[in-house]
Amino acid sequence: MFIYEVYSYFIYFCINAYDGAVKWFVYMLWFFSVRLLLPGINCTAPEGGLSWGPSGLEITKGYSFSITCSTQPQFPGGVFHLSFSGSNSTMTQPATNHSASFYFPAADYSHQGNYSCVYHVDVSSRHFYSMETEKLTVTIRGTAKNKHGNMIHMYC
Repeated sequence: MFIYEVYSYFIYFCINAYDGAVKWFVYMLWFFSVRLLLPGINCTAPEGGLSWGPSGLEITKGYSFSITCSTQPQFPGGVFHLSFSGSNSTMTQPATNHSASFYFPAADYSHQGNYSCVYHVDVSSRHFYSMETEKLTVTIRGTAKNKHGNMIHMYC
């Protein structure tokens, strides 16, 4: 579904020609904007080590995880920008089937922070950006073994 807002403006002006005749010209300008739907953000950990805690998502240190950004089909192509507050950095992936996954092979304390997605698409040589998703808060928790060899969790 394409959502466009089209605006048209008429501009009138006159030119006083050298021969004294007044000539009127009319130009019509077209503007359009694209309203993009709010994308979604999700996290998965195929090996486990992922749970929901009081402050958000908790991932066990050393486990791989992926953050996926997705949107409803409106336009083909585009890219997703994943922003990370922990280092004020942004990663970019092309949208494939209206989603993009950002893979992290081993969770580390440097991955702890807030993540959000923005969808960006070019339409008729113009750039359009979606609103930013809600922040996904990721906390990395450490693991250790006690004297009996059982795993214990340390929250950082």
